[in-house]
Amino acid sequence: MTERWNTNIHYQRLMVRAVPETARRVLDVGCGVGTLVPEVRAKAPGALIVGVDLHEESLRIARAEHPGPDLAFVRADVLAAPLRDESFDAILSSATAHHLPLEAALRRMAALLRPGGRLVVVALTRERLPAALLWGLVGAVAYRWHTWARGRRKWEHPSPLADPALSYRQVEATVQRVLPGARVRRLAMWRYAVTWTKP
Repeated sequence: MTERWNTNIHYQRLMVRAVPETARRVLDVGCGVGTLVPEVRAKAPGALIVGVDLHEESLRIARAEHPGPDLAFVRADVLAAPLRDESFDAILSSATAHHLPLEAALRRMAALLRPGGRLVVVALTRERLPAALLWGLVGAVAYRWHTWARGRRKWEHPSPLADPALSYRQVEATVQRVLPGARVRRLAMWRYAVTWTKP
């Protein structure tokens, strides 16, 4: 299989770095075709990885490409999925939070995380002028570097797309209200990242 690359996959290493090597259960919210699986397996060998997504075609691909007893792919909305509170050592969510009501999604993921567990969310924001001009330029330059200069072709995932509803400032305010002490930062290529360790 040709190596896949797009802006979501680009930030997966950043996300997986936060997974403890001792993690026994990892939740991938909006798992898509399972592109996070190989890196999580490498970081936390033997951990059970649970992927949750609503897109059946993506889950079919994930199950075919990533077999194994350490994986469970579930078709469900994370807000209503039958998952136990405080049952995961790490929760990762790539390019999914902007599909959901952010506050409700963060509260649900926080509830599913064990004390001491790590949460990492990378998603999109809707920028407003003048920040949109600056970060749009930064994103465009970074994207061109990773595609033209490095000879990569963008891989189009089969999952549905959604335009972000919240600005970076709105995201930041919501995160700080729901997850006190979380780190929120802008990323190039139109993304933001949230990292949080549950007290």
